[in-house]
Amino acid sequence: SDLKRWKADNLPTAIRCHPNPANRLIVTGFQDGRVQLITLQVASLVTTNVIDFYLKDEKGKNLTKNAIADLNWDPRSDSYLLAAYAGTSRFVLWDVAASPPSVVQT
Repeated sequence: SDLKRWKADNLPTAIRCHPNPANRLIVTGFQDGRVQLITLQVASLVTTNVIDFYLKDEKGKNLTKNAIADLNWDPRSDSYLLAAYAGTSRFVLWDVAASPPSVVQT
């Protein structure tokens, strides 16, 4: 099972489906600060695209290893995702339509 492949410090901490079913998006946050965006095929519910991303500085270094405490989709946008990081006062607004997903505001 998938649970056997996850390391103990890398378990999911939050999961959210996009409020617009036409977008076919699911996002998962993990204990290591990773956010995973999954796109599904509607008819078969098969994963068609998986993107992992972290909050990074200009040099590409991870800025946090704090767990994702919560995730929420912006109700007025099809592409904005708000991530809250545990143990900090850090909130990040991501644009998941960008390739790769990009930070809009921290």
